[in-house]
Amino acid sequence: MAEDRQGGTTPGAVAPDGQPFPEEIASWRLDAGTVVRLPWGKNRLLTLRGSVSHRGEDRTFGDVNERGGRTTSLAEAALVSTAGRHTWLVGAALQQDRYDARDLPRFDYSFATPGIFAQDEVTLSSKWTLGASARLDHHSAYGTFASPRLSLLYKPAPEWAARLSAGTGFFAPTPFIEQTEETGLQRVRPLRNLRAERARSASFDTTWNRGPFEVVATVYGSRVRDPIERRIAGPEAVEIVNAEGPVRTWGTELLARYRVEDFLVLATHEYTRSTEVDPEGSGRREVPLTPRHSTSLNAIWEQEKRGRIGIEVYYTARQPLEENPYRRTGRGYLQFGVLAERRFGRVHLFVNAENLGNIRQSRYEPLVRPSRAPDGRWTVDAWAPLGGRVINGGMRLMF
Repeated sequence: MAEDRQGGTTPGAVAPDGQPFPEEIASWRLDAGTVVRLPWGKNRLLTLRGSVSHRGEDRTFGDVNERGGRTTSLAEAALVSTAGRHTWLVGAALQQDRYDARDLPRFDYSFATPGIFAQDEVTLSSKWTLGASARLDHHSAYGTFASPRLSLLYKPAPEWAARLSAGTGFFAPTPFIEQTEETGLQRVRPLRNLRAERARSASFDTTWNRGPFEVVATVYGSRVRDPIERRIAGPEAVEIVNAEGPVRTWGTELLARYRVEDFLVLATHEYTRSTEVDPEGSGRREVPLTPRHSTSLNAIWEQEKRGRIGIEVYYTARQPLEENPYRRTGRGYLQFGVLAERRFGRVHLFVNAENLGNIRQSRYEPLVRPSRAPDGRWTVDAWAPLGGRVINGGMRLMF
């Protein structure tokens, strides 16, 4: 797969400093993988997996060119078996991650992470099921990590189910975080003295089904220790560091579905509260670009031989912003869309309209900053749609 994206200033235009600022990202990706399953005695199955993925990039930011390639490979072997009330699994894996930079070799890395893992699911009774798993990984740069997880499933009746789960995990730092994926690495200082992120999480969800109704409700929470963040280190420099305190997140999710014959209605609501240590002051702050509330409503009528028609409504609440010279909080906004499709045998005609209210961030503030940010950006973060109303249509031929 290959892709070429162009942006920045248009031909003949300049940035606020009076100079043109072209942006271009040319990327290509290659993926390959295989899975082999072999019987291994009575009630046992040996599974062998292998995969490799390579992504090459040629990125231009103004007069700076960054070229490099990221490669990830994985080899895994697992033995699965059932014995009485138990379904268990044991295995081992080896993952290798590598980055080769042609223009910024200070960010080159090569990591190897061997690991072993085990899992057991036991049926305690007709209503209770217990699952337990553990994984031990040794990262060549950041050390050894144990990641246990437990889950308990309870089904008191055919229409009810509830699950409680908790576990831990880790993430090894690399130069590629959300911000540097957008701005490149030219202004990033070399990585040093970093620690791996460690996460703990827990969740409780319950599902209820009766007739045409289905409701799923979830409560969750997490704590990430030593989170990785990008910090301003000078007028034209940033650094990647471990934050001085954890990121704490908790929230709820609610999904309600109603289906009767050819008609379906789906409604969702998410509440998220996420805080972190304020890198520019004392105390904690809301994590930027994390709205507390988001809601959706979708309704669709469909008949297999005739077609379908649907509407969708999405609401995103206000959210805190970071390094935005125009505002500290993004506005809440509502989006509408419709979809219609008519089927004539193997020919399907369709039209799709999104964001019919033409919500655009540029209606509330400029997208271009008055001066360039320390990480090299000329634009503010996107917190609302950028493209406005989109209407498209076409024809599908089914074979």
